[in-house]
Amino acid sequence: MVESGDAMPLNEVLSGRTVVIFVGQDKVKWTLPENLLCKHNDFFKKALRGPFMEKDAVINLPDDDPNAFGLFVQWIYALTLKSVEPESIFSDSAPSAVAFTWIFADKYNDRALQDAAITKLHALSQTRLWTEYLYVEEVNHVFEHTQESAPIRTLIARWIAWNSFVGTNKMEELNAWETILRAGNQAWGEIL
Repeated sequence: MVESGDAMPLNEVLSGRTVVIFVGQDKVKWTLPENLLCKHNDFFKKALRGPFMEKDAVINLPDDDPNAFGLFVQWIYALTLKSVEPESIFSDSAPSAVAFTWIFADKYNDRALQDAAITKLHALSQTRLWTEYLYVEEVNHVFEHTQESAPIRTLIARWIAWNSFVGTNKMEELNAWETILRAGNQAWGEIL
């Protein structure tokens, strides 16, 4: 992450050239100030101002999650992952969106965003939202796209272990977890 000591006046951060970013397989389009992106993330700074810079100011991120990118945009504008209704497309109340944001931040080396996401996930794990909005497929995604030492894995594994034994999961969800266990999924090795 770019150091906060690289202070720029707000009018400079939000002015200048804009960058078009297409995110995900559906190519969700974002148009953002280049200065804002470069101020908050070294990947974008190198992509837009480095020796291999994108001259057309167009970046494609086909493998990234659009909801996670939406929370990244919220982060670079406000430096917060504030609560939004779970039904919102870019909801940080939905644990999966926050978990995928952690993966995005890990991929693009944004430690401050990772810390904010893991803190938000921990807070959500204390609410009923966690049990209602984090599903088997999403846990698989997290475990497939993170390293074994990733703290997000520990948090999710502990939540699943706790919720499986004392939580209020629906029977269908427990059956889905059992299917993953029987398939030898990597997540289960860490949970057990």
